[in-house]
Amino acid sequence: MNRQQVSPAAGAGEARKRIEQGDPRKAVRPAGSTTVYAPDGDTVAVQPGETALSLAGPGRRVVAKAIDFAVFLIIETVLMYLLGAVADLEGGAYFLPLILVSVAWWSAYGAVQLHLWGCTLGKRAAGLRVYRVWEGTTLPTWRQAWLREGPASLIYVIPGLNVLAGLARIVKLYKNRPYHHSQVDFAPGTVVIHHLG
Repeated sequence: MNRQQVSPAAGAGEARKRIEQGDPRKAVRPAGSTTVYAPDGDTVAVQPGETALSLAGPGRRVVAKAIDFAVFLIIETVLMYLLGAVADLEGGAYFLPLILVSVAWWSAYGAVQLHLWGCTLGKRAAGLRVYRVWEGTTLPTWRQAWLREGPASLIYVIPGLNVLAGLARIVKLYKNRPYHHSQVDFAPGTVVIHHLG
């Protein structure tokens, strides 16, 4: 896919307004955007100069998250072992540092990869990329990447709550047809694309 150069986003208020007006869930393209979204597997008619992108379906997104979670658990196990060995913590004193390390690791894992490559290891394996909504194949800014991954990491590292949050997210992805846009995409202004190249 060719990279498309776009002007930087306006101020926070203007960016939020632009994103709300151009939410793929409403299928309303903002003025000036040359991006056209097609539900996963569908085709759309495009005009000269427009870029058609295939939105990722929920199945691929769930597979990507499962792979990322497996990578997270492997690294988390190593971190728990090292934290226990270095800090010589036992019982309840072990819990708070573990949560802090987990949140930092999960946030960094997703945010750094999204900003640099537009995908995590799981998204790459599932053939997905994350781009700025309505801006072609422009990768997320640092702010967008952290906003997308940071708040979710708080929920995903808390036992019990992570299962409920994961199930709620899957239900929203399936319910939001045909765009499968979730809250973690809407808040930072990103979209998950089935990357064909």
